[in-house]
Amino acid sequence: MKINTRNTNPNFTIVLPGPCQANCEFCFWNREDEEGAFLKSLKRVLKKLPSNFTQISISGGEPTLSPVFEETMKLVNKYKKKGKFNKVVLTTNGINLIQKDLDGIDHINISRHHVNDKVNRKIFKTDKVPDIEELTMINSFVNSEGIDINYNVVFVDENQTNDYNIWSNFVKKTGATSVTFRNQYGEYNYSMLEMSVLDDLYKPNLVSTCPVCRTASYFIDGVKFKFHSSDYEPTESKKFSDDETYELVLHPTGDLTRDWEAKKVILKRKG
Repeated sequence: MKINTRNTNPNFTIVLPGPCQANCEFCFWNREDEEGAFLKSLKRVLKKLPSNFTQISISGGEPTLSPVFEETMKLVNKYKKKGKFNKVVLTTNGINLIQKDLDGIDHINISRHHVNDKVNRKIFKTDKVPDIEELTMINSFVNSEGIDINYNVVFVDENQTNDYNIWSNFVKKTGATSVTFRNQYGEYNYSMLEMSVLDDLYKPNLVSTCPVCRTASYFIDGVKFKFHSSDYEPTESKKFSDDETYELVLHPTGDLTRDWEAKKVILKRKG
């Protein structure tokens, strides 16, 4: 499989078929799935994936609720042990982490959209997400497995605090090491929270960009803060050629695409 990539270390995201107990209004998740076609496609893609794709991200839905989570991890670990991948990242809301075998996972992103439990549940539109006490227990278990934890926060402007010290204390209190703030899709700008960081004269230690996105990292009181924003998908930019790939996404349908909206198909599912 020949793929023309823009970045030197492109990401391969596996979006597992299956449910999610939450219903976040900003979630891209497409509930259309086909378990049989998905696993066939995953096996085919893992065999053909170019060698420069060394990082895998596993997402959903809620991936730990997927009926193919265990089988997916077996397949990923099979190739990781052969040296094909050097990093596996799991993105989850944390609900089942203590009950799952986390072998092969190097880093976990836990979706947490507010420090306050009540507001966080409102954003998730469910009370079936870990509260602060449960989250602290989950993180303690994950840390004991040698896995570091990042919080993924999608800004919901009317609910979000602009005091970065509140987030710094929350990260340390609950046992995570970093936090990533993402503007909602289509909002390429500085958040009020990042502006407050800059107003206090913190300087980013790293800024990375693509034609349509920006990511900046800061270290604040021992916690790594990242801020990410994007106008639209990289493949929609005129600065990308029609066959150029920024990242690969395997969708629950079994289709492999160059985008999250599943418009730029590279391999169609079989069966």
